[in-house]
Amino acid sequence: MHAADPHRLCTSCGLCCDGSVVRGTEIAASDVAHARSIGLSIIQLDAVHQGFRHPCPLLQSDCTCAAYAERPRSCRDYRCALLTRYEAGTVSLDAALAIVRTAKQLIAAWRGAGARDDAAARVDAAAADVYLWRHFREGEAPPEPRG
Repeated sequence: MHAADPHRLCTSCGLCCDGSVVRGTEIAASDVAHARSIGLSIIQLDAVHQGFRHPCPLLQSDCTCAAYAERPRSCRDYRCALLTRYEAGTVSLDAALAIVRTAKQLIAAWRGAGARDDAAARVDAAAADVYLWRHFREGEAPPEPRG
């Protein structure tokens, strides 16, 4: 098995940065000025934390970051569950990329269903959400059931 290349997987995915997996990124106080200097709009996330909302404005259409070499430390250090498994060698790059493709197809169906308010639209949304939790957010608490 070849050494894991996180750049290859991340730039084929982009689901963290587009807001599908996470809705925002916390930025350490020491990185706020730098984050602003590369074009991120830093907001107060809560009483203590600052960060930016997703989709990240630096995400380009080819899933690369417009400021990749200068991206904030929190972006550099972030690992979704799929990337963690890939780096550990428990999933191959080909398998990880197949998971990403399926996630993008489910998300496209979910977003396409947004104009509808029927049972099929709710099933599309639930399928995408469950898939994202299973493959990208594993280890985090699942969301509370919706009424």
